[in-house]
Amino acid sequence: MLSGYLVLAEKLCSTGGGTFAEPWNFGPEEVDEWPVRRVVDTAATLWGSDASWVQDTGAHPVEAQLLRLDCTKARTVLGWRARWSMEQALTATIEWYKAFYGEMDVRELTMKQIGQHSGC
Repeated sequence: MLSGYLVLAEKLCSTGGGTFAEPWNFGPEEVDEWPVRRVVDTAATLWGSDASWVQDTGAHPVEAQLLRLDCTKARTVLGWRARWSMEQALTATIEWYKAFYGEMDVRELTMKQIGQHSGC
């Protein structure tokens, strides 16, 4: 999604960029709209055997069953599309946090992931 904000920033800084100064949504492709349970299950699996989560069974306010961003404008006006699938994004995120908490070279990993994301 960061790539969408970068495309938008570039448009805003260009001549006539003010025409882009309006609300925008950047989100996953419909095929990558995952329920929260799938996200946390996948994240726990990627983290490894020492990761787990427990669902809070207490009383909670009623929530919508489906929340979805409409990214049509970003796709049609900016030509933007998510570059990574949900699984790719989660894998990179967990890899980064494991490096951070493992006191590894996070800068090197960050630069590698930027290259992977941008195709460089």
